Amino acid sequence: MAYNCFVGKRVTDVKTLGKELFVFVEAEFCLRVHFLMNGSLRFNNEFMQSDTKKKESVLKLILSTDCVYFYDISLEIRSAFESQQKYKELIDLDICSPTFNLQRAVHTIRQHTTRLICDVVLDQLVLPGVGNIIKNEALFNAGINPNTKVDELNEDLIILLVKMNRDFTKLFYEVSGKS
Repeated sequence: MAYNCFVGKRVTDVKTLGKELFVFVEAEFCLRVHFLMNGSLRFNNEFMQSDTKKKESVLKLILSTDCVYFYDISLEIRSAFESQQKYKELIDLDICSPTFNLQRAVHTIRQHTTRLICDVVLDQLVLPGVGNIIKNEALFNAGINPNTKVDELNEDLIILLVKMNRDFTKLFYEVSGKS
């Protein structure tokens, strides 16, 4: 299997960007994990009580003292350099990042003048981490029709929409983390 090149390698860094997890090892490669629609992970294979059936893990990372199991994900081997660059370029647009930059997010959205706002908000190069549920709730809470083109929205509405995305994301993860 192509992933055997990671066996025996030391993990040097781990970064998250939206629904992506980058696992950097002592090589020029990076393991990119995408959590898709229902992806999850467990430490030491401890399942939450809400897990009704145990699934086979897609990936198991054996670390010094712990094991991390990944479920319902996609995997790729990527260039460590390119993954680091992507992270640096987009981290302040990540809706969950503590370094999130509202002004940059608004500016980035406004550059997509002819696209529908519903598509722009879901674009992972515009707002990494926003998925369908968050997008739908934010558009509803901002009072914006999903079929509106970006150039039909004024600056205040775009600012409100970005804030609604961020606020609902925080609420969504707070509530889903307790279940």
